Amino acid sequence: MAQVWKEYPSASFAFHAIPRIDTNPKTKRKHTKKSEEEYLRSRYNIYSYGMVNYFPAEKFKHIRDRNNCLYVLLNQKNGNAQLCLDKLSQYLIANTDVVFDPEI
Repeated sequence: MAQVWKEYPSASFAFHAIPRIDTNPKTKRKHTKKSEEEYLRSRYNIYSYGMVNYFPAEKFKHIRDRNNCLYVLLNQKNGNAQLCLDKLSQYLIANTDVVFDPEI
């Protein structure tokens, strides 16, 4: 992503970190409800940590949809953030079963 940003300075990014499926009965017993949610979203949590640390807030608007494990980096150079989010939402509804619900 950093290389793409370097080559295309106005690029925005999004990722969908599909939640883990915990099929191991031994592991399931070790989790409390809260820790199980964290375990299922661990990929999202790791990617989110990287986005915050590698893509500064002064250059990108960080938009999260934790329930669906979606993360959007909107480049501040792009003028209409809401239009971008609306287009992403329309794309997701048309092509997946994900309803984008960002935490703004």
